[in-house]
Amino acid sequence: MSTAYSICDFTGSEAALDATFSEARTFYLSNVVITAVAAAVVLIPGVPLVTLLVSTQTLNAILLLPLLVLMQRLSRDRIVLGDYVVSRGWAAAQAAVVVAVFACVGLLLL
Repeated sequence: MSTAYSICDFTGSEAALDATFSEARTFYLSNVVITAVAAAVVLIPGVPLVTLLVSTQTLNAILLLPLLVLMQRLSRDRIVLGDYVVSRGWAAAQAAVVVAVFACVGLLLL
């Protein structure tokens, strides 16, 4: 479902579960398509499901790292956040968490 929200955010479409189909057509259709593709992949005979699950979670962990760095940098950007920018202390704590996540993922992928 988060992918459907992301698609609608990218296209500027309405994205809400309480919206009607005509109001949030892109949201509902993308959600159905994503679910159908996932079900089709899982139902392919002979697909090793455990390997598929581990592979998707590994990809998730790899893609998480640049996202964490981007979010940490955005939290210090005064143009984006204005008065709500993160202080130096919190930025250091965020950086420590990002480095810890990098280290854990690196150790897990060895």
